[in-house]
Amino acid sequence: MFEIDGGICAVEGVEASGVKEEGSGLALIRARGLCTGMFTKNRFMAPPLIVCKEKLGKTGGKFSGIVISSGNANSYTGSEGIEDAREMARFAAECMGIPEDETLVSSTGIIGRRLDMKLIKRQIEKVAQTLEHGKEGAHRAAEAILTTDREKKEVAVEVGEGKNRVVVGGMAKGAGMVYPNMATMLAFIFTDAPLSPSTLKECLKQSVDKSFHMLTIDGDMSTNDMVLLTTVSNRREDIPQVKENFTKGLEYVCVELAKMMAKGAEGATTLITVEVRGASSLEDARKSARTIANSTLLKTAVYGRDPNWGRIVAALGYSGARASPDTLSIAIADVWVVKSGEIQNFDYEELKKKMDCDEVKITVDLGCGKYSAVAWGCDLSEEYVRINSEFST
Repeated sequence: MFEIDGGICAVEGVEASGVKEEGSGLALIRARGLCTGMFTKNRFMAPPLIVCKEKLGKTGGKFSGIVISSGNANSYTGSEGIEDAREMARFAAECMGIPEDETLVSSTGIIGRRLDMKLIKRQIEKVAQTLEHGKEGAHRAAEAILTTDREKKEVAVEVGEGKNRVVVGGMAKGAGMVYPNMATMLAFIFTDAPLSPSTLKECLKQSVDKSFHMLTIDGDMSTNDMVLLTTVSNRREDIPQVKENFTKGLEYVCVELAKMMAKGAEGATTLITVEVRGASSLEDARKSARTIANSTLLKTAVYGRDPNWGRIVAALGYSGARASPDTLSIAIADVWVVKSGEIQNFDYEELKKKMDCDEVKITVDLGCGKYSAVAWGCDLSEEYVRINSEFST
């Protein structure tokens, strides 16, 4: 497996483009295939997601394209928001020359405001004329969907060779209001692997559980979170080697996108990687890693380069995972500060220096079993507070 250039357009048959203007962005993707998705569990699911779920249910997952707007979430906008989402999809389908019922819609941004449909239609017309199968089109689309993200997030890989060769490409956005309970902020993934609907769904869930579900920036779950996975192959064959290659590629793409989101989060200076080992169950491993990564006190400690391991202990203690103080071991930046329940004699100033980098790894061994998990988060800075204190203005 190796990375290739081109983002979502590294997959043959995928065309994309986008534009950023007037404080908002819009991207279009055109590709014929079979799609499955995962959506936020927030009780106030936004209209674009409601429309997507309806369409995927009615067509059995048929996909011909999607329109994605950034700057306005079209969330908590009632029946008018539903109609706006449907009109977005209808107009995008018309401009891209594809079936309306196979055209999906997605939005991200501020909650509680109606879309500027005149602007969106103008952008759709503009972007539809620049759709292309090439890395530049993919780059424009990945850039267009960003809001407070510092940089675009896209990755593509090629796995295997010959008739078992598989390509997987994805793009995502997410910088704040990130604590998914389904998938991620917005993620769009494409592949040429010939898979059945059930396999597509199974592989997506498995990869999401290991990646986006293990991501936290600020502990807030969005109303607009979604991840869509589309295969552009017109064959439905679950060849074991192809499935294995696809699973590897999909997991890699999802994990890389999740890490990009944590690293490029609002106000973040440091990626936090939390690896938990020795848990008595996979559930315990995942919830303890995620709880530690989500700790506000830990985030501020990492920002201040303070190896305050007591905050890790506290977070683990309320995570709900089975743990014992007698078997617990903790390392910060590869320096063991607690081993098998015993506090270690470490050089505090030296460890502070080791933490002064763009990624800090925290390793926790519960000493209770054989299961492990990894979660990703970021530090919490004054810049995050500034950005979110001014968000609606």
